[in-house]
Amino acid sequence: MNSTLEKNHVINYKKVINLANADWQDAEASRISGLNVDISGTNYLTDQYQRSFHHFCTTSYLGLDYHNAILNGAISAIRETGTLRIANSKNRCKLAILDQFEQELSLLH
Repeated sequence: MNSTLEKNHVINYKKVINLANADWQDAEASRISGLNVDISGTNYLTDQYQRSFHHFCTTSYLGLDYHNAILNGAISAIRETGTLRIANSKNRCKLAILDQFEQELSLLH
């Protein structure tokens, strides 16, 4: 079976994309998507419509991404690896420095 020639009979991607695009367009028209924000405080953002809000959709809801030691560690890692690239999935491909970081964290707990 040549998967590039076989039609997917399970999922209609075109339909899904069209439905999703319409929802994203509605969200942007309603000014809840497509936001350009500035940081206005720890986990507080201000958008192009001058609305301020707390950023709950973050992996740093505790505000640790503003902690000096963590920032300095991130800067060191960027300099060491020479990239801003982060892994989308640790199961597929990740920087070796992330394994090192996880091992060091494991020693703490």
